[in-house]
Parts: sequence; structure tokens; C-alpha cells
Amino acid sequence: MWGKVLAVLALGLALFFALSYRDEDRLDTLKGKRVLVTGASTGIGEQLAYQYARLGAKLAITARRKDVLIKVRDRCQEISPNNQSHFIIQADMGNLNDTKSVIETATSLLGGLDILVLNHIASQSIVPFLGTAENLTKFDNVIDVNFRSYVYLTSYAMPQILANKGSIVVINSLLGRVPHPFISTYSAAKHALHGFYESLRMEFRALKQDISITMCTLGYIATENAIKQIQTSEFVNFDQIAPVSPVDTALAIVQAGANRKNDLYYPFWSTWVVSLLRNLFPGMADKVIVEMVSV
Repeated sequence: MWGKVLAVLALGLALFFALSYRDEDRLDTLKGKRVLVTGASTGIGEQLAYQYARLGAKLAITARRKDVLIKVRDRCQEISPNNQSHFIIQADMGNLNDTKSVIETATSLLGGLDILVLNHIASQSIVPFLGTAENLTKFDNVIDVNFRSYVYLTSYAMPQILANKGSIVVINSLLGRVPHPFISTYSAAKHALHGFYESLRMEFRALKQDISITMCTLGYIATENAIKQIQTSEFVNFDQIAPVSPVDTALAIVQAGANRKNDLYYPFWSTWVVSLLRNLFPGMADKVIVEMVSV
């Protein structure tokens, strides 16, 4: 009985949220904007680069693998409607010293910076955290790449973002809203992103700074890395959840950023509703999540 009540409640609230939270399409405002996309060699980041390029933005893209970046850059050149120049920056976000040079190089190449898109990640194997030396080593890497480097990049980009009344787009995960067993370090980093950037947005508002921060809470996206992780793990079973297209996901992210929205939940039904239910009924939600894993 309670399950049906909760389902009806969630459906009603979701419909209200979806119908009342529509924005005009401002994709045309992206033409000529100077955009830095991190983690742009594959997956969502690659598709973000293509979306911004086809809309006429001027791009700098960064990742560790230069050869793959070159291919993405070349494709961006092909689909750009205004023969816009695009640039690559090879960098490893696990090395926090790289973050300053990335911003400096991007600003120099682009002639400024209007939009900072933070997308890169260090993945974590879906395994128990048992306090081993290996767990702790991975913890340091995941926190550095998935949280600290985001803050560093934002800090170094701040003068440009403030001067240009720009935007910060943060690619986050449902794991930053709802905890999940056997991926605790990754979830911790994603929760940290949520806390930091939600607070920073409030600071900008209090200081009357016209800066937008769009927090993108994503569900199961059909990237090569995500599918491989889930299919090879012995601890999770997502057979009942169909992943969504990275192309559609990237377009939703670009639209949300262009509209200067505070939040994007994508896909909506499997992210916002789950977040809502976890906030309203944490004990019940935790029980359902635990039942989804196998030990």
C-alpha cells in the first residue's frame, strides 16, 4: 500500500516540477561564446564538445590523451557553422598543478572565457571499501580528480567568469544526491561537488554577481566506461534500468547551461524522483537500494 502511495506522490510532484520548470530556448546565445570543456575525449564530454561546436561556440577541450583530443577537435572544426577555431589542451587532472595551466592556456587561446564546463572524472571500481591501502590510494586519486581539481579550475577561472558574467556547468551524478553501496569514494566526491557549488551559487547571489552555476545530476548514461563498469561488477544489478544516449544527455546539458538554470536532472524520472524519495523517506530508499546489490 505504502509503495503505491509513494509512487502516486512522486508522480504528482514530478509532473508539477516538470510543467512549472520550463525555460525558453537560448541556444542561439552560445554563438561566439568561449567555452572550456574538460574530459572531452570520450563519452559525455566528447558529445558536449560537438554540441557547443555546432552551435557556433569557440572551444578549448582538455583530456589526457592528445591523439583522441585531436580527432574530437577535428570533428568540431567540421561541424562548426562559422569556421570557428577550436583548441586542445592535454592535461591530467590528477595533477592539480595542471589546473592552473589549463585555465591560463584556454584563456589565452580563446581570448577569454565565458563558460566553464567541468566534466572529467576518475572512475572507481564497484567494490567494498574495507580500509585497505589500495582503498586509500584510490580515495586520494578520486577526490583529487573528481572534486579538488574542479575547485581549483573554478578558482583560477574566477576572474574571467566574474568579468564576463559567465557560467559554470558542473557535470555531477545521482550518486552526488543519493548514496550507493560499493562506490563510496566516488559518491563522496560527487556529494562534495553538490555541497560546494550549491554554496558557491548562493554566495554569488548574496554578492549580487550575475554568475550562473548549473548542477547537472545525471543517471545511467550509455557511455562506454559506465556500461563496462556496471557489466563487469559482481555487486550491482542494473538490468532493469535502460541507459540513455550520451548525445541526448549532452544536448540537455548544453540547453540547461544556456538557459542559466540552477539544476538539471537527466533523465528526469530516474534522477529527480529518486532524489525526492530518498529525501522524504531515507530509510525506505536505502532498503530498496541495498536490495539492488548482490553480495
